[in-house]
Amino acid sequence: MINFFLNEAIWKTLGTVIPVMAPVIRGLWLFYVRMKEGPIYKLKKMDNEYKNYLGEEERTLLKKRIRAAIGTRLCGVSNPLVKRRLMYVQNRTDIHLPSPIAGHIGKFLEEDGKRFYFKFTSKAFRRKRLLYRFFGAVYFIYGVMFFATFLLRVGENTHPWWMVPVSSLFFIFAIIFFILTPSDKAMQGMNGKLLNIDMSAYRKRE
Repeated sequence: MINFFLNEAIWKTLGTVIPVMAPVIRGLWLFYVRMKEGPIYKLKKMDNEYKNYLGEEERTLLKKRIRAAIGTRLCGVSNPLVKRRLMYVQNRTDIHLPSPIAGHIGKFLEEDGKRFYFKFTSKAFRRKRLLYRFFGAVYFIYGVMFFATFLLRVGENTHPWWMVPVSSLFFIFAIIFFILTPSDKAMQGMNGKLLNIDMSAYRKRE
């Protein structure tokens, strides 16, 4: 095992691979961001280019859809009720939920008329978290297997360079699946902060 990590060819290969993978990962991230911003960009472009040709009702509808698209991007959900709850609680606490995470746990944010709370003890949430952790573990194992195979075949004529991006994607997917559903401790911490929210303003908007 020690000889494996002291293998000069392996470290030279890693030195070559890491600079190559950095722009690949950045490109994937930019592609993801662009896909997310697509609907908002199209609506804003329509507003800028055709506003002189739109009537009052059309402009009102367009602005409404732009606001809805921005809200969906901020909260990670399109359901109006869930979106409203997420925006209300995040505006009144220091809880910050990235849109991918909010999109997966937002539907478990409930209220009983007195307080907001995440129903993380429900069977539905626990099943979802267990399933995502299983997927994360599977992707991680595949990532390790591909990367280990790549390192073991350093120096061969048929060097499998394609295993590097594939392995990296497996690791990225593993991380994503592990963080999409927070732990019980994290959920309890958020519920503690939700206890301090005044629901009177929320009730007035109903």
